[in-house]
Amino acid sequence: MSNASDFVIEKNVLVHYQGSEEHVVIPEGITKIAPRIFWNNNNVKSIVVADTVREIGFRTFSGCGKLEKIILSAGLRKIPNEAFSFCPELKSVQLSDRITEIGKEAFCYCSKLESIAIPEGVTEIGDGAFSMCKNLKKVYLPESLVSLGNAAFASCEKLEDINIPDSLTNIGLNAFFNTAVPMIIIHNELLNCNCDGDVVIPDGVEVIKSVTQCGKAIKSISIPESVSVIEEGAIIYFDGNFTIKCSSEKWNLLWESLGKSKPATKVEFCHCYLSSVSDFSNDCKRILNYLNREKEKVLELIIKANDENSLANILNIVKPLTPDAIENYIKKCDKSAGMAALLIQYRKEKYSDKEIQIIKEDRIEKELGIKERKVADWKEIFTFKVTDGKITINSYKGKDTFVEVPEFIGKNPVTAIGKNAFSQNNRTCDEERKKFFREELTTVILPDSVTVIEENAFSYCKSLAEVRLPSKLEKIGEDAFYECKSLLQIDLPDTLTTIGRSVFTNCESLQEIKIPSKIKEIEAYTFLCCKNLKKIGLPDGLESIGKGAFSRCENLNEINVPSKLEHLDGTSFSFCKKLADKQGFVTVAGIMYNYYGDDSKVTLPKNIFAIGDRAFENNKSIKKVVIPEGVISVGFRAFANCSELEIVLIPNSLKSTEDNAFYECPKLKFSVPKGKEAIVDYRGSVHFTTE
Repeated sequence: MSNASDFVIEKNVLVHYQGSEEHVVIPEGITKIAPRIFWNNNNVKSIVVADTVREIGFRTFSGCGKLEKIILSAGLRKIPNEAFSFCPELKSVQLSDRITEIGKEAFCYCSKLESIAIPEGVTEIGDGAFSMCKNLKKVYLPESLVSLGNAAFASCEKLEDINIPDSLTNIGLNAFFNTAVPMIIIHNELLNCNCDGDVVIPDGVEVIKSVTQCGKAIKSISIPESVSVIEEGAIIYFDGNFTIKCSSEKWNLLWESLGKSKPATKVEFCHCYLSSVSDFSNDCKRILNYLNREKEKVLELIIKANDENSLANILNIVKPLTPDAIENYIKKCDKSAGMAALLIQYRKEKYSDKEIQIIKEDRIEKELGIKERKVADWKEIFTFKVTDGKITINSYKGKDTFVEVPEFIGKNPVTAIGKNAFSQNNRTCDEERKKFFREELTTVILPDSVTVIEENAFSYCKSLAEVRLPSKLEKIGEDAFYECKSLLQIDLPDTLTTIGRSVFTNCESLQEIKIPSKIKEIEAYTFLCCKNLKKIGLPDGLESIGKGAFSRCENLNEINVPSKLEHLDGTSFSFCKKLADKQGFVTVAGIMYNYYGDDSKVTLPKNIFAIGDRAFENNKSIKKVVIPEGVISVGFRAFANCSELEIVLIPNSLKSTEDNAFYECPKLKFSVPKGKEAIVDYRGSVHFTTE
């Protein structure tokens, strides 16, 4: 049983527990338990919280690996975020009748929790509150409950007994994902469907909510005539094996429910439509229009699925294919004589031999540059979208590894390179095209009309060595050149105002770059792991450099610090060894990031105010560190695992450290100014108080 001396109490607040008992009783008189007091405590098995406690902090009991039972204060009104997360042995929780709210991830990963009764009075259960409680079988929800957060009971695989109160009006996305609860219907609205095989939605259901997310395990789904609304995202994972049984009117509802879904989802939807129906109603004009626009994608999917019925259907309703396109599709039907026969018959019906010969000659003249390309010709090379008279390139369909994007297609200017346009992440492309982007594409020339390169546009193009950017470019989206390992050089134009996060992460061959004058912020991880980057020019107007922006740029040896720089993260220049001075310190703008010296007794530079994250982590040589006056911050794991560190001299300016700053330093003692006291918690974090 715990002793009074185990508790450090300040003004009725429990600020530290220093005992090692298995059974802990929080003393009477305490009104608040500070955050993380028992975090990762692997001794305690049971806890009784005194009734005087009104508040417990964030992660107070999180990570207690042996905690089996807890009795909470009768006066407690809220379970905070992550309060009991990752307590794998927790079997029993007694909740106060006064509780009105259960926070985010409050009991997530409590894998032995089998049942829980939520008290009357609780109005809100936060995101992921009971997620991953794999043995949770039974839950009682009170009539007072109004809101249930995203993934609140997600992956509670054995949960099959749960009541749904009429008061519940707000249910988050995936609230019951991967549970044993089959369907949840409230007020004629379908909110959850965890069914396998053939699913029949009951007659009377009027709305299929977005949180339903019918998934991959379903083989078919029947939608009744009573359904009048299908929200965006309600039914997902369309593929050739998924059958939908409904009227044409409901097919249109489904189509509209796709909303802003990615094109690949629409392609799969259209395949599902073609394979499920034989009568194409005028009610489905919007679907038919899409099939005409994106017939190449749908045909590729149909041929891959070897689906003769869908092929016959699409050939009957889309605008005629060109002879070259038909020939290309015939070649891809090498494993299906029936599919090839359909295409051969289609070609005979549409074109005579003479017409085919004329078309071939015309194509050759265009390839030789004798004829100017028309819009239809560009469609054979690029996938693009026209919005308000401006074109966004969404993909490249050619075979040339040297790609030059046109300034105009027809009368419309090309102004943007779309999301994932040249990336293996482009869901509209087949595996062969993704491999081309990943392994073969070497050069891209962009016209001056382009002002935006969207996120992931060229990500994972590992052979891309050169990209010529337009002179009027204004924005590069996040991850745009992520892991372009062969990219040697890139000239950023002066018009550029935004560079997204992780744009050049893992561009291992990049050696030098100059940031344009209009850039005010370099976002997180922008140049992370550019291991051959040697020189970077930063503009005078730069105000902020984000987390890990130049971290692990091992060969960076030259950097200028702009006078207007206001924000610098504790990881911005971590592990940039070539920036170290003669004493072995990597220091940029007052932050000491790493130490590469050999001395066992280290006195840090006087011109610093912060020690960066992981600055000395795993250093087995240092025994003494003198931190100068003026330092106000010691970063995350700054001295973690410094097994030989014996003494650290602390200045008056330092009030506390980040988490795990001195984690696993078994020999460490602190020398603090007179009148101060160092309090070290189990995480290796330190707080300095006045005696």
